[in-house]
Amino acid sequence: MEGAPGPDFEYKLRDAAGMIYAGSGNVSSDEFQQSSFQRLSDVRFVSVDASGARFEVDGIAFNVLAHATDALRLTFGQLQLPDYGLLQQTVAAGTLTVAPQGEGWCLDSGDITLMNESAPLRFTLSKAGRMVFTPITDPHFRGRTRLPAIGLQQGEARGKQPRRGCASFALNSDTAAYGFGWQRAWQVVKRNADSAELHLKHDPDIDWPFACGATQVARLSANALHLSLAVKNTDKKVMPAGLGFHPFFPLTPDTHLQTDWRGMWQMGSDSLPTALGPVPMEADFSQLRPVTNWKVDHCLPGWTRRAVLDYPTHRMQLDASEACRQIVVFAPNDGRNFIALEPVTNINNAFALAAIGVVDTGVRMLVANESFEISMLITLSGRAAPPAANA
Repeated sequence: MEGAPGPDFEYKLRDAAGMIYAGSGNVSSDEFQQSSFQRLSDVRFVSVDASGARFEVDGIAFNVLAHATDALRLTFGQLQLPDYGLLQQTVAAGTLTVAPQGEGWCLDSGDITLMNESAPLRFTLSKAGRMVFTPITDPHFRGRTRLPAIGLQQGEARGKQPRRGCASFALNSDTAAYGFGWQRAWQVVKRNADSAELHLKHDPDIDWPFACGATQVARLSANALHLSLAVKNTDKKVMPAGLGFHPFFPLTPDTHLQTDWRGMWQMGSDSLPTALGPVPMEADFSQLRPVTNWKVDHCLPGWTRRAVLDYPTHRMQLDASEACRQIVVFAPNDGRNFIALEPVTNINNAFALAAIGVVDTGVRMLVANESFEISMLITLSGRAAPPAANA
């Protein structure tokens, strides 16, 4: 999704929810406040040709181009910037058909279908009949989203080129892989110079049909970060529960890893576990060795609850509490320079797997007023040890 407010326009991927933030100047992502954006609303069809459709949204030009086979390019405003080499070809070469549907428009190109709707402006994208993403929804907040589906910075005069905008999407999955806690507003109940405590009170809704409360505490020391996360079942019904952390760390050609686990879940095309197998050679880090070229996005059970990342300048040690007997590791090694080491109490898709009889999924069943807590300690120090000469 693109726009053209000026020469300093930029994009920032905000979070796993699929929220894209576009801003000008040197605006920090920390300055992003969802309340500062107003929703774009009214879509008006303008024209269409073989490869593109033109609309107007609250006086701002909005174009959809069939840029190539199964590739749509969405633009807001007048394009004034180069494409930064993101596009393999600069001229739209696909075909596009447009038809009105309900209060919006249905655009088809190859296997891709884009539905845009008005009041507010929002998109749904499907490929080969399978939904890819929808706008983030929150039907329990007066039927509106906390984030605008498509929004402009408050104060922008309508009909003028936007300076900042955001788009919010929910990537479609048949499973709520990350739970619901990260999509809710937490309240800061305590804070001081080196710690903060946040609380979440949840009433049953369509996303999670149990009443519960959660607390997370972050505490800093001179060389360490301590995190704790707890959930309490405040419902009358027994509630399944799972907890986890999601830390990311820098990954360089000189990064070494040492940790241990007893198995590795094979993953299907939907990135969910299918079968538990032994640890393959490329995933054996029982001895300190480089992480370079290890492409992984798997859940590994039987984790020893300690992992060490060794850098040329320092050592990072992660320790997790007893309940975190699984770990999810994500290292794409495709130019994205990070590795995620995610201590969790349950495997991916644990609730559904437990329901069909799979054992050792890590699901906890909490009775009324029962609590469950985990913690994680990240410590920085000098190097763990020099890597082996042939590492």
